[in-house]
Order: sequence, then structure tokens, then C-alpha cells
Amino acid sequence: QVGMTPNHLCLLYRQINGNSIIADLKKIRLEQAAGMLAEHRSISEVSAECGFHDLSYFYRSFKQYYGCNPGKYREKIG
Repeated sequence: QVGMTPNHLCLLYRQINGNSIIADLKKIRLEQAAGMLAEHRSISEVSAECGFHDLSYFYRSFKQYYGCNPGKYREKIG
């Protein structure tokens, strides 16, 4: 639809933004998850609604991005 291959589009995106499309999408999902945790929703519900269908992957990704697991993050923000 945009007149280029998916690989070329991904390459251009990385050159312009410094990250891959997947990395930026993961960042958006994690930031959305952090907001949902502030609403005191269950961690597994937040994980699934943000597109993380593997709870352990969600925990690892969240800890890597925020420096703590989702439960500790929730405690910090009150």
C-alpha cells in the first residue's frame, strides 16, 4: 500500500526513529499497562489487554523498562 517492502519500511522507520517498530510498540504497550496498573486492575488482566499474552514475558519486559515488577510499581505509585 505504501509502495515498499515491509523490510524496507522497517529499515526506514529505524533510521528515522532510532528504534524498531516492534520496540516502539512494546514501549507504548508498557506505558499503557503502567497507567492501567494505577487503576488497580489485576496484573494478568492488564497484561492481556495490553497485548502481552505471556504473563512471564510481560513481567520481564515491565521490569526491564521500569526497573521493577508490576506489583512493586503499583506500590510505588500508590
